[in-house]
Amino acid sequence: MRHNETTGSYLMEQEQKVECEFHRSPAIKRLLARSLDVRAVRRKCMESAHLAIDSKYTSEGDRRGWQERLLSAEKELENMQSKLDEFIATAELLSEDDFDRQFGELRAELDGILTRLHGYEILPWWRDRDTDFPSFFRDIRTVETYREFMESKVMQWLPRKAEVGRILSIAREMHHRAGGDDAQPIRIVDVGGANGALGKLVVDLARKNGIGIEYTVVDPDDQIISQAQEAYGDEISFSVCSAGEFSEKVNSDDTEAAERMARRRALIEFNQRRFFDLGSIIDLMNDRLGNGEEIADDVISDFCLAWEEDFQPVPDSFLGPEGNETFKDWVEGSKLNDYRSLFSRWFDRQQQEIVRLTTLVEKRLSEIQSKFDLVINSWMPHDLDFSADL
Repeated sequence: MRHNETTGSYLMEQEQKVECEFHRSPAIKRLLARSLDVRAVRRKCMESAHLAIDSKYTSEGDRRGWQERLLSAEKELENMQSKLDEFIATAELLSEDDFDRQFGELRAELDGILTRLHGYEILPWWRDRDTDFPSFFRDIRTVETYREFMESKVMQWLPRKAEVGRILSIAREMHHRAGGDDAQPIRIVDVGGANGALGKLVVDLARKNGIGIEYTVVDPDDQIISQAQEAYGDEISFSVCSAGEFSEKVNSDDTEAAERMARRRALIEFNQRRFFDLGSIIDLMNDRLGNGEEIADDVISDFCLAWEEDFQPVPDSFLGPEGNETFKDWVEGSKLNDYRSLFSRWFDRQQQEIVRLTTLVEKRLSEIQSKFDLVINSWMPHDLDFSADL
């Protein structure tokens, strides 16, 4: 008997799964290859172009531009079809690396056609790029005016003296609460503080007040860190890695904590790859369902196989003579699943396991001696709070 989608047994199997090398079933490779669909892209091109061309607000010059770009997109799509057909025919035989490379290249070509038509990048919501809050280096000692600070974009927020003092005061208070004394330096970790600007201000204030301090910047941006290290390397320590990697490194002496953090990170990386695969094939299904097309039996069969082998067991309620849930309802959501899409249901289920592992990590870390007095994020932009992640 198949597992129902609401059972919890699936979650407990995930830690074993993620320790294996990431692997896709032949069924999901076939589906992903089909998701690079010329028809779907052509439909998007036609809808956007005709909406603009038929609008009374479009100038004659812009209308001609749309017509020319649409014609060019049609030719590009026509030329791509043979490459996509070849990929579909061989996809399930490719190694994971070769599949990823070819799939990425072909999808980038299709994305490029849409981008050239519209003049800007268009991506589905699940492929949206993270907002980029760039970091720049400038020696904070050379900044003399507010205008210089804003123009050089040293930080996302203005570090007033009171705020710098508050950081130092909190770190010192936590140091004393943990049983530390003034003979020992207070220890601060700054996640995302690649350019070292805040670190320099905090270290200067500490030394001005006779407070011993060890300030560590953790950031994967090696280019910015190399510049900051040249300027402040004698006063600040720098570690080129993510916060998660740093946490695993500093807690490596505790086997239980290190193993739990490694499992959590592995599961997040595993789920991220599955997330993008699922997004691709659900978009393929939604395109067919949304346009009233009948989905071929072999596609539905591959979808069920992929769901069973790559994601989780197919629920009893789905299809079959005894089934009471249609394919459309299963994918898009129905009363039987609280009108939540398949994407949402899978993602929520995976998050439960991440939360479980996070709780175990936090529990273990609370049982061992803290290695730092304060962890901050000097990169944090205005109106965004990453405190929970830290």
